[in-house]
Amino acid sequence: MGLCRELLELGIQPAGVADIAGHNKYVNIAPKLVDSVVEVGTHQEPNLEAIAKIKPDLILGVQQRHAGIYQTLSSISKTMLFNPYPEINAGSQLAQMQQNF
Repeated sequence: MGLCRELLELGIQPAGVADIAGHNKYVNIAPKLVDSVVEVGTHQEPNLEAIAKIKPDLILGVQQRHAGIYQTLSSISKTMLFNPYPEINAGSQLAQMQQNF
């Protein structure tokens, strides 16, 4: 939910999101996800077929969860894995995304 929230804070609507119901329940910011956003599995088990079907320009994931499927994700589209638990003074995830986008 953190990566999606931060994309929305940057004014970027994702094409697909894991656990849309959980996102809508726990993320309380504007703008909300648009109705065209596609469910792509869970945070722990992304649905690789659903991800490939939406033909994303970029796939964002979490290092601790998705390192094992990085090669497969990368075969679908450019993939970036973030570490939401960085070392002290390493900067925030939002700052990383602002720098990259």
